[in-house]
Formats: sequence, structure tokens, C-alpha cells
Amino acid sequence: MAKIFGVFFLAVCFAFCAYLWVPGVLSDLTLDASTLQPAEAVEVKAAKCTVHAFVVSTCEISVHDKAADQTVDFHYALLGNLGGEGFTVLRSTDDAELLTTSVGLDYVWNRLVTALLILLIGLAIVSAGLQSRGEMAPAR
Repeated sequence: MAKIFGVFFLAVCFAFCAYLWVPGVLSDLTLDASTLQPAEAVEVKAAKCTVHAFVVSTCEISVHDKAADQTVDFHYALLGNLGGEGFTVLRSTDDAELLTTSVGLDYVWNRLVTALLILLIGLAIVSAGLQSRGEMAPAR
């Protein structure tokens, strides 16, 4: 029973990662960079990047869009070290409510590959856990 709970827990963790990272990557992939300009009336509330095991960086950026009176959060995961890099908040000239960051656009392909790798690793772990569910250690 503990193994099933562990597999379920891992599946939920990887599903949460997909929920957090994939929509932003897909949104940035569809943007036309020529329609983006530095955003005015935007205040950066928080920005933090963390490197995990010297391999994966995760970044959380929170900005307040004064024009729309809303807070927008950006969640990035990518391969490599991103710490200390500056960024610019960008607004689409086609859709004034659409914001992104220069870091998100500069590393969009890296983010896509990272998200796919994390999801594939997660699926492999969950699949292996489900397949070994029926196996038990031999009795002594």
C-alpha cells in the first residue's frame, strides 16, 4: 500500500510541475517577438532563481500590472544556471493584457526541453512504480 501511495504522490508532483510550467512555455512559443515592447506601469514584486543540483534552475517572478490592476506570476524551469541574470517585463502590442519576460522568451526552447524531460522522467518513475507494484520480495 505504501508503494501505491508513493507512486500516486510522485504522479501528483509531476502533474503539478506540468500545470506550473507547461502553459507558460506554450504561451511564449506562440508569441511574435516583434509585437513585444518593454512594459510600462509594471512593478516587480519578487524575483528569485534557485539552482537545483547544478543542473536545473527554477525561477519565480511576480509582477503587478498597474494598468490592469492584477498580479502576474511567471514560473520557469530550465537546464543550466540562470542566477544573477537581469530581465525585462514585456507587453504585447496586440493584446495589452499579455505579459511575459525577456528571460522567458530568451530561454523558451530550453524551458520546453526541460519541461519535457521532467515530465518524461516523471512518467518513467510512475510507470516503473506501477509495474513493480505486483512484485514482492520472496518469503524466507
